Amino acid sequence: MKFKHIIYSLLAVGLLVMVTYRSIDNKKENSQGKQKGGSQSALTVDGMVLKPQKFSENLSLSGSLEANEQLELRSEISGIVEKINFKEGSKVLKGQILFLVNDLELRARLAKVQTAQKLASENMRRAKLLLEKEAISQEEYDISEADFQFARAESQLVAAQLAKATVRAPFSGIIGLRYISQGSYVTSSTAIASLVNTDQLKITFSNAHDSFFISSNVNF
Repeated sequence: MKFKHIIYSLLAVGLLVMVTYRSIDNKKENSQGKQKGGSQSALTVDGMVLKPQKFSENLSLSGSLEANEQLELRSEISGIVEKINFKEGSKVLKGQILFLVNDLELRARLAKVQTAQKLASENMRRAKLLLEKEAISQEEYDISEADFQFARAESQLVAAQLAKATVRAPFSGIIGLRYISQGSYVTSSTAIASLVNTDQLKITFSNAHDSFFISSNVNF
């Protein structure tokens, strides 16, 4: 009986030794694994933060500045300058009256052709009534209508010429030196003054390598 107790005791001790040895061995393996993993050096990565910014490129070229609009003022009809409504070097607005050419003759012609137009209109009205009563032929009525159309066209022509006696600024700008005085006789070839718009300028330049011209607008 005592012998059996001794056997069981030895088996229990042996089993305890094996479990203890196995536990110690596992702890050593885990410790060695951690040491190996910790010995590896960390990977270093360099980076940068991207931010939006304005990209500019400079290009140096030789060019010239020109006015966006410029012209020499002229009168479309011939006559004596009756009045000048601008000063040299002053700013004028589009549609502003710059000078007047004497228009007395044109006004007289307009009154004459307008009277003829009224008479032709009345004659055509009467001819239409007579045609409806078959008192005249269709040909006679057509002649009266043609007379009216001619008188009306003549009236419109003289009215257009009369409007040209008043010269207005075609665009806003600066008036330069004037070449005429009040009382000067001008024709369609007579230069009155220069008008320049400098609110917007054009840059004209050339590329020496490609030999071409580019125009662009610059606001001031």
